[in-house]
Formats: sequence, C-alpha cells, structure tokens
Amino acid sequence: MQYAYIREGSFRELFTDPAFDLMAAAYTSESGTAEYGEANVAKEGYYTLEKYGDASLLVVESCDCIVGFAVIVHSYHMHFSKHIAVLETLYLDPVFRNGTLGIKLIRAAQKFAKQKGFEFMTASAPAGSRLNKLYARMGRATDVDYLFKLGD
Repeated sequence: MQYAYIREGSFRELFTDPAFDLMAAAYTSESGTAEYGEANVAKEGYYTLEKYGDASLLVVESCDCIVGFAVIVHSYHMHFSKHIAVLETLYLDPVFRNGTLGIKLIRAAQKFAKQKGFEFMTASAPAGSRLNKLYARMGRATDVDYLFKLGD
C-alpha cells in the first residue's frame, strides 16, 4: 500500500487534477443515483460555495496525486437552529480502500467540521453499499433517504 495523507484542498485544484474526470465517473457509477443520469459537475457552483464559505474540500493525496476527496457542504437546520455539515460527496480510489484510509477520511471530515463550529454531520450512502455499512459502524442511523422523481 502506498502512503497517502489527507489535507484541506480547493475545488479548483480538484477540478483541474488530471484524474478528476475518472474519479467523477467512478463516483457516479457507485453513488446509487442512476436516476440522475450522466454526471454534470456544477464546478462554478462549487467555486461559489467555496468563495462564500459554504463548502469545503478535503483531498487524499498519494505521490503528488489526488486519490480521493470529501466534499463538506455547510448547512443550517432552521427548525433546530443547528449548524450541520453535510458530507455531500466521499470518494476514495479503490486501490486505497482495503485499509483504514476511508475511515480516516470520514474522521478527518468530522474533525474539520467540528473545528469550523458545526454541531453535527450528516452523510448518506446507497443502501447495502460498502459505504453504507461503514457509516453504520461509525455513527447512528437516523433517517432513511428516499428519492422522488418529480414530473415527466
């Protein structure tokens, strides 16, 4: 296994990485939301969220290459008046999944969010997936996500 480390990154850095399109395609095929169709990453939207402090990025790097990332979207739950971090996207190259790096990335996202003042972090994963099982071991399942296709 190659050495890898986790650090804060920028969306521009991620989106201009030579491997980004491959990582995005792999994430799309694993994400469990085939109903969404082909990926069309809203890069300008992420840049705007980052500019205003409403999204953050952690990257996993090995040998000067990005091999994974975590997108943390900043949210506020109005009903409970709580700052909530949403682990919107989590991706790790399959070569790096057999050890504890995935858990370390999730823990790093949690630590980062706590340092930014968030009280909770939410995350979702496709039912029955490896990620779903990992989340179940790390936290308490509170909700079930449902996807409703609107219109036609």
